[in-house]
Amino acid sequence: RPSNVLSRATSWSETFVAWLYIPFRFVRSAFIGFLHFVVSLIPSIPLTGVPSGVDEVRAFVAAFSARYGVADHPPFHVSTYGDAVVKARQDICFLLVYLHSWDHQETHRFCRDVMCARAFVDYVRENNLIVWSCDVNSREGYKVSMVMRETSYPFLAVVCIHDSRMTIVDRIEGYMTCDALIGRLVETLENNEPSLVVAREERYRRHESVALREQQDHAYLESLRKDQEKEKEKQEREEAAQREKEERLRKDQEEKNRAKTLAELRESKRGHLPAEPASDDKDATKIQIRFPSGKRLERRFKKTDSLQILYDFVFCEDDTLDIDRFVLFTTYPRKELRLNRDDSVPTLEQSSLHPSA
Repeated sequence: RPSNVLSRATSWSETFVAWLYIPFRFVRSAFIGFLHFVVSLIPSIPLTGVPSGVDEVRAFVAAFSARYGVADHPPFHVSTYGDAVVKARQDICFLLVYLHSWDHQETHRFCRDVMCARAFVDYVRENNLIVWSCDVNSREGYKVSMVMRETSYPFLAVVCIHDSRMTIVDRIEGYMTCDALIGRLVETLENNEPSLVVAREERYRRHESVALREQQDHAYLESLRKDQEKEKEKQEREEAAQREKEERLRKDQEEKNRAKTLAELRESKRGHLPAEPASDDKDATKIQIRFPSGKRLERRFKKTDSLQILYDFVFCEDDTLDIDRFVLFTTYPRKELRLNRDDSVPTLEQSSLHPSA
């Protein structure tokens, strides 16, 4: 019974000290808030040497590790509070926020007996909790304190996604044993795990929808590519056919123009052929001509007529011949009758075609 009386007296003394601490904490928070407000009104003054939020969290983790041991506490997430919330949202997991006050009388006992307890550290690791912590006397810690609106220490909060928003789903204020804290967290996580399941399902459906849309887009683009290739091949075939048609028309037109030109040339040369000499003309040369088609002609020329006249006569008698694209030969001995364009054209007699050939 004396021990019970001593315990009751200790409990009443701790409660009395906690009530005495409330006005001091209120004044301190108001003073820090006033300082932050004044600094925010002077943005033009460079705050050289003021640590960033990440630096403040890193400094707290270093101080906590130095006092309680690096391997003995949960793995703190070193970032700003905002980045920790983003990380929890991305990973769809629980975020455990611990606001640390070095000045509170329960802080040392809580950190030593609860935060660094093996059971608590194992529970955090097994449930993949993101643990974020900071000193409430730092700028980053004070900003988070304004969000949490805690009234007592030690203070922990559980944050998770709920109805598509990151929400504070539990607030734990005051000293609590390790077993009690783990039991509280187990209940909180079980009550809010369905929200995470819904979020994971929604994300899975979004990913499935995105994957399906990407697959449909890929199939559409592939189909479009094949259609474009077919259309391109069709266009190339049509263009090739059009070029062939135009080439045929051009050649046909050239042949028609050439045929017309040759016909006019034949008429012109036929009109300039000398008259055939009489059969008893001693200067007449009788020449027999055999065409490639088998057609035979016989005509008399004067022995003084040029070889060109013989060529013109043959050209005028066969519509299949093209001017300057055929050659005459004697039968025996076989000899080509050449027209020397650069020199004077020989006569029939000079070409050994007189008196006959």
